[in-house]
Amino acid sequence: MKIGADICRTKDPKNGERVLETVEDKVVQDVTGEEGTGIWSNEEAVGEHIPAPTLSSAHFFRLASADRAQRDRAQKTFGGDFPAQKLDVKDKAEFLEDLRRATYTACLAAYVQGINVIDHKNKEVHWNINFSEVLQIWRAGCIIQADYIASLLEPIFAEFRNKDTMNLLFEKTIANDLKKGQPALKRVVLQAVSGDHVVPAISSSLDYIK
Repeated sequence: MKIGADICRTKDPKNGERVLETVEDKVVQDVTGEEGTGIWSNEEAVGEHIPAPTLSSAHFFRLASADRAQRDRAQKTFGGDFPAQKLDVKDKAEFLEDLRRATYTACLAAYVQGINVIDHKNKEVHWNINFSEVLQIWRAGCIIQADYIASLLEPIFAEFRNKDTMNLLFEKTIANDLKKGQPALKRVVLQAVSGDHVVPAISSSLDYIK
């Protein structure tokens, strides 16, 4: 999230324009396969028959943005694009809190989906994964830095050996957080859709929870 915020704020010192408007695809895409995380995650989800719409929609939109030439050509065929409109927000602080909650809930939904994939594969091939140790990687990685979510999952993972499955949707603390975040997700998606903003992972997470 911090990387995304920094990119949105950064301006070209030469002309004062936001770099987000001019950044080239190669900087943010995976067309040459240096990082296969999204591909592997979605391949495993499909192969293991585990629904992971937050993960898949995020990756599909990454693919859609990977070829600027094709996007430009499609835009010409359409005769233009769908520019995002200014949001109709009456209370900025309230909406920012909705956005914070929606982002957190989408992140938690992604963890639920990913862990369900890992758990299913773990049982299939008998990896005997120690989920508590996996948490240490997620607390302060180079990209994943989910200290709060890791703390939320820690007691659940500690009891893992007494559970027949690691499906986090069966856990009350996880269900409560997803349920509490659902209204904020809904309000953010409504605002985004009405203003032609693109929020695939957040909207997919809303549908996943419902």
